[in-house]
Amino acid sequence: MPLYYDNTAAPYYSEAQRTWKTAQDWTVNGVTDLTLYVRGEPGNGPAPFYLAIEDSAGRVGIVTHPNSAIVTAKGWAEWKIPLSDFASAGVTLTTVKKMYIGVFLL
Repeated sequence: MPLYYDNTAAPYYSEAQRTWKTAQDWTVNGVTDLTLYVRGEPGNGPAPFYLAIEDSAGRVGIVTHPNSAIVTAKGWAEWKIPLSDFASAGVTLTTVKKMYIGVFLL
């Protein structure tokens, strides 16, 4: 999914969202990680890239990629996120309702 962004004006972030009509159980079959493949554009400036998960109770866990230059990468980069990162933020992984992917201005 392409995500084109321009964070030069308020609110200084760009975000794509996916909402599921029925809450999703992300623990099925012993799943422990969420893997996302990211490819940037060399002309981009470094910027924090994040993924957030929201459960049906409205609790949100946000994980930011450790390298803000990921949005400048020419090739595909794998980002493996332990689901425990979201659980430790209070998200119930058996009732996932929404996922956000975004970039914000430093």
